[in-house]
Amino acid sequence: MINVSSTAQSLSNDYAGMGDWIGLATDDPGSMAAPANEVTADGYTRQQTTWTPGEGGVNQGSPVTFNLPSGAYPYLILCADANGQSMIDNCKIDGVDLNSDGQIVVKPTYTQT
Repeated sequence: MINVSSTAQSLSNDYAGMGDWIGLATDDPGSMAAPANEVTADGYTRQQTTWTPGEGGVNQGSPVTFNLPSGAYPYLILCADANGQSMIDNCKIDGVDLNSDGQIVVKPTYTQT
């Protein structure tokens, strides 16, 4: 845990600066730059977010929208570019199951603690 708010914010800003492309994965994307299990559905593309620094270690990304077929999408990936082997990080997300074709809107937030 970072106890100095300005230090936490500086680290959060550095993290946000590493990548601004958000993607989804159908299973664990792993820990390599090439994300495993990234969605391959027709029409799927990574979406670009714009990070806005907050305070106390928070960066808020602009919402991004994915048009997807029915299915489960339990992982979010952060990448340095729109395609390719550029995954920066990933996280598990809960409750992202589409019962029919539809949209998933992601509002990314990074908090450095």
